[in-house]
Amino acid sequence: MEKVKGWVKNMMQRRSKMKAYGEKQVRYLLLVLSLLLLVGITIEYFYYATLGHLGEAIALEIVRDRFVKWFAVVGVVLVLDFILASIKGLRLKSIKDFFIQMSRRPALPFALMNILLLSFDIPISSLLLGSIVITLCCQNTKIGYSYYPIHPVIIGYFVGLISIIKNYSQFGIVDNPSVLNAPYLAVVSGPVVLNFEQFNLKYYSLQAVSLGLHESSLSFILILPMILIGLFLIRRRIIDFKVTLTYVSIYLILSLAYLQGATFEPWIFILQAFNGSMIAIAFFMLTDVVTLPSHTFYKYFYVAFVSLLTFICTYYIHFVYGPILAIGVSQILMFVTHLISSLFAPSLKVQFNKASS
Repeated sequence: MEKVKGWVKNMMQRRSKMKAYGEKQVRYLLLVLSLLLLVGITIEYFYYATLGHLGEAIALEIVRDRFVKWFAVVGVVLVLDFILASIKGLRLKSIKDFFIQMSRRPALPFALMNILLLSFDIPISSLLLGSIVITLCCQNTKIGYSYYPIHPVIIGYFVGLISIIKNYSQFGIVDNPSVLNAPYLAVVSGPVVLNFEQFNLKYYSLQAVSLGLHESSLSFILILPMILIGLFLIRRRIIDFKVTLTYVSIYLILSLAYLQGATFEPWIFILQAFNGSMIAIAFFMLTDVVTLPSHTFYKYFYVAFVSLLTFICTYYIHFVYGPILAIGVSQILMFVTHLISSLFAPSLKVQFNKASS
């Protein structure tokens, strides 16, 4: 009996620590993602402000549009999250308590992460639709804190992406949305495959690409700021650096080995490393305490599998959304495996007990 009480006590303490750590991750994510979006808007402003005598006026209009979309997403997420939390029994004493409680819940930072993976430069309806889906997916509190077998941002991202493509088709636009563009695609695909000189002519230089001076999703524009933010989170012990290091290392080793055996020029490896989706996953999504297995062996097996699948999806499916698809498929497989084991494990245990008796 004492052993059972000790086991229950340890389990409750572990869940309490996980809840506190999860809330800490959420608060830091809200802070750093807001900072990244501000940096992205600032880069856009200075980029457009240099375009002729009307550049500054155009830049100000673009900045206004970005903040309108940002505030719209924040407003919708806060209201919907509060309504759903109230249905589940959340009671607030003051306005201050409202903001404290909402900052502990993952819906808002995850909606901002979705903007980072997409862009402000998409229809507001697509941003809001993805944000609503993310908020709905964050409501399960099965184990004391928001629990989700599949990361809500993955679902919201693809819902938003499908909405963008649908909007484009309705208006007869045949070009890919800018959120699906990346310099790497111009090098290895299309009617004209660019060599290094042609790449520099189109994108100015590799330095310009690393600084985000090209049309793409915010995650590809903010590569260097994301790396700095990620190092900050590691320094503050908000994320597990071993998980990030394992994921990125396996991905880069596989990419380098593939490029050595393929006909691509070696400099393309730099573009492959500057994959904004992969970097965002490494720092903000893969290290999520909710979806990351707690057992050491399963955790690193899961990370290695996600990295392998990221490499495959990046090269053979799509450079931009391939990494997000990879972690989504990995989490679906992990959820199905866990579901099957939970269904059949009790019956197997009964059969084992009968056989042993």
